[in-house]
Amino acid sequence: MNTSLVVEKLKEYMQSHKLTPKQLAETLGWTPGDLGAILGGHKTVGKKRLQHIHDTLGISFEFKIGSQPLGITPSPMVAEEEMPWSTLASQALTRPEGPEELASVNVFPLQLAMSSGDKRLQVLVETMILPARLTRLAPLGLKVETNEMAPTIPNGSVVGLDYKSKEIEEGSLYVVRVPGKGAVIRRVFTGPNETIILSAENKVFPDIVLSRAEAEKGGLIVGRVGWVMQAF
Repeated sequence: MNTSLVVEKLKEYMQSHKLTPKQLAETLGWTPGDLGAILGGHKTVGKKRLQHIHDTLGISFEFKIGSQPLGITPSPMVAEEEMPWSTLASQALTRPEGPEELASVNVFPLQLAMSSGDKRLQVLVETMILPARLTRLAPLGLKVETNEMAPTIPNGSVVGLDYKSKEIEEGSLYVVRVPGKGAVIRRVFTGPNETIILSAENKVFPDIVLSRAEAEKGGLIVGRVGWVMQAF
């Protein structure tokens, strides 16, 4: 792919959306240095980055994206010390077929949220085909294997992880790392004495109370739940 065309498209996007290079880098999940090298023509843009630009910004290039059949087996994950969520999510392929644009979403075990860089947890459970608008909202799937959030999220469901949304909004659903328990999905509420309460829909399971400062500064909030696909 001609790098100059990519640079031109990215600059057009920044201009039309009134974004600074730093803001665009944050949107793409890249470092400002990486984006600066691309915009300066010092770094080429490979197929994965092109796909990520398309999936995240909706920019189309002069090649067909998602030309592989729907039954594609995604390429094996490359384990890193701490693989960022954006790297895992960028494996998805947009498929502009049918009345609405579709995209594939990689689904991993919920416990991958404890450490996205742990190669033992990078087990691809399945690949789902969803409307692209949902994958842009939450581009990574996590498989739920508990009834703690039933009936809203029953056992066997898949939730979409919006790993960029970590700021707590009262009563919203989040994926949270809980020390000594693992990754959970809960509704988050403000508690007394600078705490947050992680509430399960299924009241058989007790609430979990965490220090708000520990949760926010310690990176315990993995991200917000953007969508839920239930198994009936």
